[in-house]
Amino acid sequence: MKLCKPDEAMSYAMLLFFALNPLIVLGIGGLAGADIKKLFWMPIIPAIVFPLFFWLAIGEIVIELYIYSAIYLALGVASAVITHLVNRYK
Repeated sequence: MKLCKPDEAMSYAMLLFFALNPLIVLGIGGLAGADIKKLFWMPIIPAIVFPLFFWLAIGEIVIELYIYSAIYLALGVASAVITHLVNRYK
């Protein structure tokens, strides 16, 4: 069963890679930055879950996904640190 046409699937994948996932990771990092001592692990979860779910959905391991995961991890950690610093120096 196909959910969409191949051209639509590519546009959805691009939207997911470049818009939705980074926003989710930034949000999770922001939440983790509120109490960074207890929630330091939260930005790591999307970086682990993203390639795992992609592998389960597609059935193939793509090395480039680990690059995206590293970028998502860096975005999440940066967001957590910035949120922590903003809350600390209010």
